[in-house]
Formats: sequence, C-alpha cells, structure tokens
Amino acid sequence: MSDKEKNKLNIENIKTNDSLKDFINENLTESQTEKLKAVLSDENKTKELLNSDLAKQLFKKLTGGDFNGRPWYR
Repeated sequence: MSDKEKNKLNIENIKTNDSLKDFINENLTESQTEKLKAVLSDENKTKELLNSDLAKQLFKKLTGGDFNGRPWYR
C-alpha cells in the first residue's frame, strides 16, 4: 500500500471517529456513554454484544447481508 493510500485511510478513519464522537455526545447521556465505554473497552463484552441476536438483526437489516455462520463484524 502506498503512502498516499495509507494517508487516505487515516483521514477517513479520523472523519469516522469524529462522526462517532459527535453522535455519542449528541445522543447519549453521560451514564450511557460510560456504559458504552465500559463494554467497548472489554474485548469479551464487545464480542458478546456483537454476537447478540439483536446486533445480527440490525446488521442484516442495514446491509441485507448474509453471514453464512461467520461473525458479521469481521
């Protein structure tokens, strides 16, 4: 991967992170934000959340995806 491609990915990642932070700040209470951070900082809790039926249904609805038994988040 060229330096130009790497820089583009970094810029896109920064934009995504800023958008996510804005969403969290605008839509979640301080208590909800702390709970989200606690879950996302624990790898096992994050995997458990992503493997929940609700997460799978949401992802399928958003993408129309078929996971073929694989975790959808990989």
